[in-house]
Amino acid sequence: MAFQVRLWAAAAMLAAIGAAEAAPTCSTTTDIGPSGVVSWSSLSSGECIRSADKIYGNFVAGNLPADTVLIFNTNVVGSIVHQQLSFDGTYVSGTTYNWGYEVAVNFSVAPPKTVITSVDSDFTQTVSDGPSTLDKNFDPAGSNPIHEVKIGPVVQPGSVLSADFGAGITDLVVSESLIDNGTISSVTNTITEFSPGNNIPEPLTLALMGTGLLGVRLIRRRRKA
Repeated sequence: MAFQVRLWAAAAMLAAIGAAEAAPTCSTTTDIGPSGVVSWSSLSSGECIRSADKIYGNFVAGNLPADTVLIFNTNVVGSIVHQQLSFDGTYVSGTTYNWGYEVAVNFSVAPPKTVITSVDSDFTQTVSDGPSTLDKNFDPAGSNPIHEVKIGPVVQPGSVLSADFGAGITDLVVSESLIDNGTISSVTNTITEFSPGNNIPEPLTLALMGTGLLGVRLIRRRRKA
């Protein structure tokens, strides 16, 4: 009975990954391929950007610099996909910036059970008039909201640079706040996802297989007894 409970629990976790797949609301979608540059000011209301196997949308303009450009770049290593989204612009020292967006796995091209596993963040800063701070909050929440503090190019002790999402998610809303006290030129988000390959078992599948093999061994031992 205990074995059956463990098996059902593992199956439920595996099924949860492939559950309802939310995505940004899009009136129009622009496909830029695995990499490209988009002007922040050119984004129309309701427009989404498709880059590699992700869709970005529900952009919250906030007060980013008027010359901000969004730079998309994709790097794939085995079954792990790293997608960078940078907000490059002429930031003004002494200003607090707020903006946001939503990103989702595009299952029209991504393999089933692809999940976002973490977000890493950084911002480029040279000379500083004091500490600059970048905060990111997520829905659903990660293990840590990102809170990064820099004096010049140096990350200060206690900074949180990464948020993890446990077994993974397929849709993420990001809210960002930047207190600029330096010469900042770019804010970068690196989204990491696990994309199951045909010959690469997913971690939860391996766990499920392991549980099943354990059950087979127990049954064989009982028969021998």
